[in-house]
Amino acid sequence: MRLGVLVLALAFLALAQYVVETPAAVEGGNCVVGYLPPKFSVSVEHDGVIYLWADRPVEVSIYYASGSVQQSSGTELRLEVGARDVVVVRNLHNTGVVYTACRGEPRLPIGLADYGIAMTNPPVAYSYETREVRAFASLKNFDAYSVNEKFRGFSIQLNLVVMVGTDGKTQYYLLQNVVDLWDFWINFVNNIWNLTAVEGVMRSYAIKGTGVVRDEKFYARALNPEYLSLPISVALYIRVGLSRDGQPWFAFGYDVGRGVVWYDNVTLLVKARDVKIVVRPPREGLTGSGHQMNIELVVCGICRGDHAVFKSLNLDLRLEYWNGTAYVPPPFLYNFGSNTGETAEGVSVAYLGGGSARLSAGVFRPALLYSGYVPVWVVDADGARWLAVRNGTLLDLRRPP
Repeated sequence: MRLGVLVLALAFLALAQYVVETPAAVEGGNCVVGYLPPKFSVSVEHDGVIYLWADRPVEVSIYYASGSVQQSSGTELRLEVGARDVVVVRNLHNTGVVYTACRGEPRLPIGLADYGIAMTNPPVAYSYETREVRAFASLKNFDAYSVNEKFRGFSIQLNLVVMVGTDGKTQYYLLQNVVDLWDFWINFVNNIWNLTAVEGVMRSYAIKGTGVVRDEKFYARALNPEYLSLPISVALYIRVGLSRDGQPWFAFGYDVGRGVVWYDNVTLLVKARDVKIVVRPPREGLTGSGHQMNIELVVCGICRGDHAVFKSLNLDLRLEYWNGTAYVPPPFLYNFGSNTGETAEGVSVAYLGGGSARLSAGVFRPALLYSGYVPVWVVDADGARWLAVRNGTLLDLRRPP
């Protein structure tokens, strides 16, 4: 039989360049979500407890430093290992396995994130560029404790990576538009970090805005706190572009129901060819500092690597980017971020559709949250191949005339 896929769907996918890729993995904090092809294995090293989840049973062998070997299998495993012990996870099936492994309890920023690769079976990789990302948050109530700062509160962060093309080299920057919520206060903050190198620095003479450069590490702007009254709905915006004289600029905005307030417009004092927000799969490389090129909307601690523990939460999040003609949700979404030092626990994420999710108090497990496309194995007169087909596409299974 010949498998025909709707011509419209194929034309769109050719433009978007969705490709099937194996093996693959997405890392965040102390966790990794990965794909094991048939008969493949992967090793995990850690001194402590490893939590492992898989979408079908996997075989696990622990090679202890003493020389003994312990074997087990299943879809949910808790493994206790030492610093010199090695854990090997094997896929014995004839089809792929999607797994999640965490070195200890998951400690990640939690919410919505697009990494340029979906851990479907097999994975689908893609990339895109944009000039604007926006996020929406509707908060009814919360009870969260800030572990490091010792107060009641948390933050909502919109984080993304910007690529700046100069004559010398490509530069990368992490842009953060943040809502801090603590006790009875709300505040808006932005940060800019140089991700071009491992020890990327920020010089005050090379950047211009209404904020300041702190310790030559990052740029920051913080508004004055205002009284917090719940419920509250907030929108966050990040927009990038080039000035008339070729200098890249980053605009940060928020909206609490009275229109968008662009509270900081930052210019890099360097000549550039272009500037763009980028999402790339890990196989296409990371930033010079090793960060993944993703966009994320997450809840976590407020600052300085803070950790937020949630006892109750009623929060809806929505993430969108401008595709040139309209705001659209990312094609794939995970429930965890990676490009911030702040983390959270005690949050459950339920996908609502349209790039939206509901966050509530509960058990968290890192995972792919939503797949906009599914891989389809096609065998016809032209041979055998994978296609990435939009979720919900009508497939026409007919013999050729």
